[in-house]
Formats: sequence, C-alpha cells, structure tokens
Amino acid sequence: MAPTSGELSQDKRRWLVISICLHIVVIPRLRGIIAEKIKSVYDSKKRMNRIDTQTHSKYLSKIFPGARRDLNYESINGNDHQDPENFDYKVEDAVSLAKLLVQPFMAKFTAFDDSFDTSAALAVLSYEGLFRPGVTKSAKDVNFNVRTEWAHPDFTKWTKKYYTDCFRFLKDLVSHISVEFPDWTDNTQILQRLQWWKKHGTVFCLGSLDVPDFLRDSLQEVKAFSKTFTDLRGTLSEEVQLQISEALESFKSELRVEVDSLNIRQSKLELNQNQEIKERRDGQDNICDRLSTLESNQEALKEEVCALRKERKGVENEIEVLKKTVLEMQMKLKEKKDVETENKVLKKTVLEMQMKLKEKKDVEDENEVLKKTVLEMQMKLKEKRDVENEIEVLKKTVLEMQMKLKENEVLEIQTQFETLRTTNATFGEQEQIQDSV
Repeated sequence: MAPTSGELSQDKRRWLVISICLHIVVIPRLRGIIAEKIKSVYDSKKRMNRIDTQTHSKYLSKIFPGARRDLNYESINGNDHQDPENFDYKVEDAVSLAKLLVQPFMAKFTAFDDSFDTSAALAVLSYEGLFRPGVTKSAKDVNFNVRTEWAHPDFTKWTKKYYTDCFRFLKDLVSHISVEFPDWTDNTQILQRLQWWKKHGTVFCLGSLDVPDFLRDSLQEVKAFSKTFTDLRGTLSEEVQLQISEALESFKSELRVEVDSLNIRQSKLELNQNQEIKERRDGQDNICDRLSTLESNQEALKEEVCALRKERKGVENEIEVLKKTVLEMQMKLKEKKDVETENKVLKKTVLEMQMKLKEKKDVEDENEVLKKTVLEMQMKLKEKRDVENEIEVLKKTVLEMQMKLKENEVLEIQTQFETLRTTNATFGEQEQIQDSV
C-alpha cells in the first residue's frame, strides 16, 4: 500500500491508538511478570533437570511433560548455524530459557527489557502450560487479533467495533494475569490508562483534539512508540514500515499545526497579558497614592480608636460596678424571697397542725361519745341478760308447774278410773245376781 499525504483517516487513527496501547501501555509492564515466572521455572529445571549442564546425549526436549511444542534450542548459544548434534544445550540463565519458548527470529533479546519486544512477550505468554489457561488464551487473542493485525495492517478492518474489540482483548489479558498474580500492582494502572486512551482516543479518531490536555497526557507515550517503532523496523516489511512512518508523520504534522495554532494563541494571550500587566501597573500607581492617603487617614483613625478604647474601658468599669451592684441586689432579693417562702411554708405548716389538732379533738369527742354509748350498751346487755335469766327461771317454774299439773291430772284420772272400775265391778256383780235370780 503506497503512502499518501494529508490528514489521517479515522481508521488509521484507531490503528495508531491501539499501537500505542499495545506496545507502550501494556507490554512493557508485563515484562516483569514474565521474568518472574521464567525465573521460577528456570530455578526448578536447573535443580531437577540440570539444564545448565545438559548435553546432546541428555537434554530436556519439552519444558513440561506432555507439552505440545518442543523447546527451540537453535534459539540459544548460536545454535541456529549448527547441526542439532553440535548444539550447545546448556541453558545458563532465565533469559536463555525464555528464548527456547519462541521462534529463533524472535530470540534477539538479551534481557527482559526493551529488547524483549511485543512478539516475544506474547509468544511466551501464549506457551501452553506455562501460565494458567486464561492467560494463555487471552495472550493468543491479543497476538492474533491485535499484534498481527497491527503488523500487517488492512485499514479497512479498523472499524469502530474492531477498535473496541482490541481494547477488550488487551483488558482481558491484564485481568487474567492479575488473577494468576494477586500481588501484581501494575494491573490497576494499566487498566486505567487503557480506559483513558479508549475515551480520549475516540475523540482523537473523530478528528477532535484538545491539544494542551492531549499533549500533556500522551506525548511521552507517543515518543516512546516512535522509539519502539525504530527498534522494530528490522522485524517489519518495507510496506508496513512505510505505513507506520506515514501515520506517524501525519500525526506529527497534525500536532505541529495544532502546536503552531497554540503558539499563535499563546502569543496573543501573552500580548493581552502584557497589556493587562501595564494597565495593572498604572492602576497600581494610583493604588499607591490612594494607599498613602489611606495610611494618613489610618493614623487619625488609630488615635480615635485609642480614645474610644479608653472611653470604652471606663464604660466597661462602670458596667462592672453596675453588674456587681445588680448581683448584690439580686442576692438580697433572692434571700428576701427565700425568707418569704420559708414564712409561707411555716404558716402552711402551722395551719396544717391546727387542722390536725382540731381533727384530733373531734376524734377524742367522738371517742368519748363512743365510750358512753358502749357503756350504755353494756348496761343494756347486762339488763337483757338479767331479763333472760329471769325468763329462764320463769320457764323453769312454768315447766315445773306444768309437770305438777300433769301429775295432778294423772292422779285425778287414775282416781276417776278406779272409781269407774269399781262402779263397773259393782254393776257386774248386780247383773250376775240378777242372772242368778
């Protein structure tokens, strides 16, 4: 694709924003995590498999049992120009172990620094079995959908949706790594920076650019990407180099136009500021004259204030005396009120005692009446008892008389019976005599 001049299209702007996020925001901050993991695996393999002293007769072919890919020993110790039987199989450090995990053309790095580029970093992260499955999958997604499309750009693919998907792939990779490494502290900063680029990059892609804010917050990363692009030239085709150069030059050209416009506005602003400063200085001279007058007036005011303070002090002393007098009067009035209150209480108490005394006398009178009544009742009761006794005597007498009367009647009846019986006997004898006759 031949380079074109002029303003950057929206698709190229999206591609440029993702380029900065991939190569500058994300990958440099992942190198420490990768180095930590490779160092741990290297120490384990050195202790258990002696990979630092291994030879062609006995060497580790796979980093883990059952791994799909063999280790690329042609990537270390200059083995790429040797036959396998002549390879130097000694893995002397963690960097060399990392080289075994990538293709020889990627194994140009000498440490986990800027030489450890995006391709190598994603290749190590994608190596199955080294990291957790989530990290491996998201690294493959970034490598295939972001890095590969960046390195072989077809700008018609860089739609708004594809731009959003690239941010999602990058965020997923960071999130999965933070799960595997809970103590990793860079994840929050990376995610915040990705969010910033997604928000402001969208505005930039639409052709709107707030130059002061954008330059302040992104210029350092843009410069870092320019340097990274220079380092990556050897791994890119001429066509891609031309495309990237064109995009960067167009971007720089836009920035220069905006900066020139900003400089013009700044010059006008400085001119206006200078005019304003002159006016302020003239105004300051007037203020100085007015200040001198104010200082003179201030001295007179100070004297008046001193006099007022003295007068105020005298008034305050009088007020204190009045306060003291009022306080004494209040105390006396309070004492008088207390005495009156006590007198009222005493009067009330005396009245209550008089009432109680009267009630007591009434009770005593009632008691006397009751005593007299009780005595009378006792007398009547005694009389009643005497009458009852007399009645009992009478009843007894009557009973006795009734008994005697009954006895007399019985005697009389018996006498009559005897008489009758005698009469009957006599009458019988007469009948017998008559019969005999």
